[in-house]
Amino acid sequence: MSGADRQTFKKSVGTTDNQSVCQKMGTKKRTLQVERDKLLQDIRKVLNGPQSLQETLRRVVQLLHGSFDHFDWTGIYLLRGDILELSEYLGAPTVHTRIPVGEGICGAAVREKAVLNVPDVSADERYLACSVETKSELVVPIMKGRKIWGEIDIDSHTPAAFGKEDEDFLAAVADLLADYLEQLDA
Repeated sequence: MSGADRQTFKKSVGTTDNQSVCQKMGTKKRTLQVERDKLLQDIRKVLNGPQSLQETLRRVVQLLHGSFDHFDWTGIYLLRGDILELSEYLGAPTVHTRIPVGEGICGAAVREKAVLNVPDVSADERYLACSVETKSELVVPIMKGRKIWGEIDIDSHTPAAFGKEDEDFLAAVADLLADYLEQLDA
């Protein structure tokens, strides 16, 4: 690192000491975890509320979409037979309101019963183009055991926007939604 680079780096983090930088990064990660834990608490409150299914899902989508800068399109699809039906979303309008299981990244996530994190949608032949601005997509099935109720679908205008933390967090949200939807089925 050149002297000028070190000065720029020092201004941005306040030090060039590796231990201090790691401590600052660790603090940032702990802060993000606290924010995610608080968001999970808020989602639990919504799921325990008296409102309708649609209102509940709308509020969950609002909480998710408003909490992360890289969530440019946030939606929940519910599985009706072999079709994913868009329930609630925030972001640009989409023509993909009904997606057959196995079609597109959303349909593939249900067929495979797996989280699909696509860092570059233009390189994935399964991608159903919704917006020219979408660069990456994360789809997390709402499931318990082998039973699938739907999925959380997040698009970003940033390539490779989603990491393991996003996958884990949305999996926790999907688990809460699965418990909620299972109670409605009972």
